[in-house]
Amino acid sequence: MILKNIAELIEKMAPKELACEWDNVGIMLGDENAEIKTVVVSLDFNTEVLEFAKSKNADLIVTHHPAIFNKLSSVTDTDFLDCIRNNINVYSAHTNFDTAEGGVNDALCKALGLSEVKANGMLRYGKVNEMTALEFAEYVKEKLDTKGVRICGDPDKKISTVGVLGGSGGDELNLALEVGCDVYLTGEAAYHDAQTAQKNGIVLIAAGHYETEIFMVEAIDSYLKENTDLTVYPFIETNIYKVI
Repeated sequence: MILKNIAELIEKMAPKELACEWDNVGIMLGDENAEIKTVVVSLDFNTEVLEFAKSKNADLIVTHHPAIFNKLSSVTDTDFLDCIRNNINVYSAHTNFDTAEGGVNDALCKALGLSEVKANGMLRYGKVNEMTALEFAEYVKEKLDTKGVRICGDPDKKISTVGVLGGSGGDELNLALEVGCDVYLTGEAAYHDAQTAQKNGIVLIAAGHYETEIFMVEAIDSYLKENTDLTVYPFIETNIYKVI
C-alpha cells in the first residue's frame, strides 16, 4: 500500500472533520506515494518510538498525539531529520480518533467494561454496577494498571452512570453534566474544572493522560491488521510520569 491509501483508510474510521479546529492531524512527514509495508503504532512520536521503528525497518509511524503540533523553527539534527534519512513516514490521528467510533474513548469504555455505551460528541458514557465513587476509583486503578488517581467529590456517592474522555478532558466536563453522569473519568483536569465538578455534584476522577489514552495503540493496531496486509507492530512507550 502507499501512504495515501493508508491515510484514507484511517480517515474512513476517523475523518479529519471530527478533529478540533486547533488540532493538527494527517500526514506529518513523508511522501503520500511512498510504498508502505511495515507500520509502528504508538501514542507519541519521540526518539524512543523512532529507534523501535528503525529496528523493525518500518516505513511508517502512526501516532495519536500530533508529531508536529507547535510551529517548527528548524529541522536540523532532530528526530524528523532521522525519519527522512531512514525513509520513515509519520501520520497522526488525534482528536478525530478521540471522537471516532471505535477510537480512543470507545477503547477506554471497553477497558473499563462499561455497558449501554452512548456518545455525546467526544464523550462516551455508560453503566457499571452500582458502587461508591471510591470503589469505582479503585476499580479504575486496577483496569488502567495505575497506582493512583485523583478524585474530587463525595467518595461515598453511589454511582452507576460513568462518563469517560481520555487525555486532557477537564474542559469537556459539561458533556458529562449534560447527560447526567454520576462520575466523569478523564486523564487530567485543571483545578477550576474540579471546582466546577464539585459545584455540580459530579465526581471527577483524573487517572492520567497516558493511562487513559494508551488503549489507542491496540485500537489502531487491530484496525490496520484487520483491513490491510501490512506488518504492524504496536509500541507501548514508557510513561513519562511516575506515580510514587
